[in-house]
Amino acid sequence: MADKQQMVVAVDPRIAAAGMDPSKVTYETEKYCGVISLVIGFCIFPCICCCPCDERQVAVDQSTGRRVVLH
Repeated sequence: MADKQQMVVAVDPRIAAAGMDPSKVTYETEKYCGVISLVIGFCIFPCICCCPCDERQVAVDQSTGRRVVLH
């Protein structure tokens, strides 16, 4: 009897918790209005909301278009 080996793939727990298929997920960086943008907006340049400074990484499920923010 031959031993069968299973391939173990590490899955990001944030992706698994969201119920997304890891094989169809891509990672992107998006800009958003966060703390840095708000401080600049209140103190220096009020129109910063048109061009936010903060960035965050998101996981995008290519089959559904669902986006999950990764902190």
